[in-house]
Amino acid sequence: MSSETYAGAGTSQLVCRLARATGARMRRDLEGAGISRREYAVLDRLAHSGPVPQQQLGQELHVHSSNLVAVLDELEDRGLIHRPRDPDDRRRYRLELSDEGQAALNSARSAAAEIERELLEPLSAAERRKLKSLLERVTVACCSPDDLRRCRR
Repeated sequence: MSSETYAGAGTSQLVCRLARATGARMRRDLEGAGISRREYAVLDRLAHSGPVPQQQLGQELHVHSSNLVAVLDELEDRGLIHRPRDPDDRRRYRLELSDEGQAALNSARSAAAEIERELLEPLSAAERRKLKSLLERVTVACCSPDDLRRCRR
């Protein structure tokens, strides 16, 4: 297909089309690595933030608590996370990435990096950096953890 195919499409339509295509590929390739996209999001967030209260993780990922619990149960059953009580507030759980979780995340990150490499192949290195910068800016504006209504999964 040529760029003329999408000449009349709006930006949001193009973003949606890319999101669907990338999401399908992520689902397939991550599952090949033994992990779902939601599990990947949880493990990746824990790797970046360190131990975090369960409620905070749900807010950061924009995942409803009832949906998050099912993902966390699965990750805990597989030994990929630990969910001890929060020492600062025994009513809460604190989520931690296990060594096995870090290994699974490393494998999933390799799959995600390959997907990204293929997706961005038509762009130069400078264009890739610019695209990432612009996407980060739009994402921050649209998906603030303080305003969950603006960014739903």
